[in-house]
Amino acid sequence: MTDKMPRLQTQRLLELETSREGHVVHVRPELVAEIAFNEIQASPHYPGGFALRFARVKRYREDKERDRSRHHRDRAGAVRRTTIPKRSVD
Repeated sequence: MTDKMPRLQTQRLLELETSREGHVVHVRPELVAEIAFNEIQASPHYPGGFALRFARVKRYREDKERDRSRHHRDRAGAVRRTTIPKRSVD
């Protein structure tokens, strides 16, 4: 992420804003982001059912339309099929 990216990101997301609920800002799904992460795991805490560990924005894909991008739901099925080992407590 470059130094300019947070400012540009905020500006772009505010342009796409449709509503707010507390600290949550809802936006039109028009911005395609390329996300890097270290690990993906099942999580009951998020609506999608999974969490990305150490997630970061690599870049925004102005060259790609949202219909041509892979959606997070494509990944959710793979996560649900993955067994996450439980850690034992001694």
